[in-house]
Amino acid sequence: MQSIRNSIKAVIIRQGEILLTVNDDGEKILYLLPGGGQEPGETMEQALQRECLEEIGSKVEIGEMLWVREFLGSRYGWPQFHGMHQVEFMFACTLEPDARPHVGTAGDTWQTGVEWVRLDRLDEIVFYPETLKPLLAEYAEKRQGGRVYLGDVG
Repeated sequence: MQSIRNSIKAVIIRQGEILLTVNDDGEKILYLLPGGGQEPGETMEQALQRECLEEIGSKVEIGEMLWVREFLGSRYGWPQFHGMHQVEFMFACTLEPDARPHVGTAGDTWQTGVEWVRLDRLDEIVFYPETLKPLLAEYAEKRQGGRVYLGDVG
């Protein structure tokens, strides 16, 4: 029986930039929100704190839940994700003022770095999920997340 994986993500925006992990899948450089899988027995907040320490080397202050996205891997033509069903919970987060983001204690396999990317440059990079690009720009402007459940979107 296939299980559903929860993934908790941080949306960290400051001064028109968003903090993303930089990843190299062997074919292209791609950018992702920091965060990852929730372990059994962890709350979402605990999972996000752990993942941020692993991927961006920093603690975060966790705010409101912005969006929930489902990812059904078989719908996107990526063989490595066939059969995967993931539910992603994205939270508004902030860093401590003196934080210096860097690959933390255990970055993901493909992770090569951490980078602040201008929100108006998201269309110039490979960023997943693509659906978030306009939502991030709107959120940065209004500081409101809008519709929370996004469904199965790429």
